[in-house]
Amino acid sequence: MKLISWNMNYWQQKDKHDLAWEYLVNTITPDIALLQETIVPELYKKQTVFLESHTCRVEDPIKWGTCVYISKDLLQKSSFKNVTELYVDNESINGKQVFAELMFNNNILTICSLHTNTSPGGIYSIRNHIEKIFNNKIMNDSISKFIIGGDFNADIEMDNGFFLETFNSIKAQYHECISKYTQTFFGNNMSERNHYQDDHIFVSKDLSNNLGETFSWNYGKVKQYSDHTILEVELNI
Repeated sequence: MKLISWNMNYWQQKDKHDLAWEYLVNTITPDIALLQETIVPELYKKQTVFLESHTCRVEDPIKWGTCVYISKDLLQKSSFKNVTELYVDNESINGKQVFAELMFNNNILTICSLHTNTSPGGIYSIRNHIEKIFNNKIMNDSISKFIIGGDFNADIEMDNGFFLETFNSIKAQYHECISKYTQTFFGNNMSERNHYQDDHIFVSKDLSNNLGETFSWNYGKVKQYSDHTILEVELNI
């Protein structure tokens, strides 16, 4: 099973967004995709759980958001539903995370696509959002067959290690799939000294032995469609 995470950067690259989806579905070919800053084309709406982000701009006629996508082949042999309300009831982070439940091969996977808040408090808002999600009582009470990934807007080295304790706390409960520090953000606001790994995929530790190869798509058309790389993980279930 191929699992990927990608911030698709809709709000800055609207004109290429349909092409980005075509590339995602037909070239990357994920079974499960954790997507941020996206609009779901009509063709794929039945294969997604999508929530509009409260941080999309007022002037945008079409509102982008956060999404979990399931391939057509996987959907034909599984059931799939939105369970976000079981995990999140805070209006200040509406649409910044999606939780979906996938029943497949006698397994129930809980899948979260996360896009952290960067405002109003910058790194403090980001940290509060990450900790709010990972300290969720339901997640901690039933932490098995759980996948969570997306654009965290944070890494262990950023801002002189501001997030180091936060990530150490996460890693005490979850396995980070891309464990080697990897630059995943290539936006125009980067400098030569900034090499941020904004994007991450974690799984509950009971799934860590099911992981296969990992890969970072940080070349070619990916960079035409977004300022984020695609993280890919093979999950043997």
